[in-house]
Amino acid sequence: MNIYVGNLSYEVTDEDLRLAFESFGPVESATIIKDRYNGQSKGFGFVEMSSKAEAQSAIDGLNNTDLKGRTLNVNEARPRTESRRGRGGRDDGMAEEDEMMAEEDEMMAEEDEMMAEEGEGVAEEDEGVAVVSSHRDTTDRIQSYNISPNK
Repeated sequence: MNIYVGNLSYEVTDEDLRLAFESFGPVESATIIKDRYNGQSKGFGFVEMSSKAEAQSAIDGLNNTDLKGRTLNVNEARPRTESRRGRGGRDDGMAEEDEMMAEEDEMMAEEDEMMAEEGEGVAEEDEGVAVVSSHRDTTDRIQSYNISPNK
């Protein structure tokens, strides 16, 4: 049975997740889902257990319990569905994330157009602590930012 584990601390590792579930039975896999660009945990993961009875016992035993300072949300994982736009999912399960990234790219491009029209490119902090300037290359997902003291 595939088990969804939500509200994970960003500090929880695959091994931590495995250890939490192993007291209920053998764990086939324990995976924390990470952002594919920066590698940081997304705060949820999946555990696969071969025995449905042991998996249900783990769900009942770990739901609403604490792991590294966060209260876990544990339940049976739902099967993947098609993306919101009905284009069908990719085999690697990343269709929804790709769709969100495309929407973010569109929003950034619109923001760039508005900034260009207004002649903006520098944002100042309210207290005049720093000046942040950015250069956006719409073909590059990684942007550079220069932060310098506001004098």
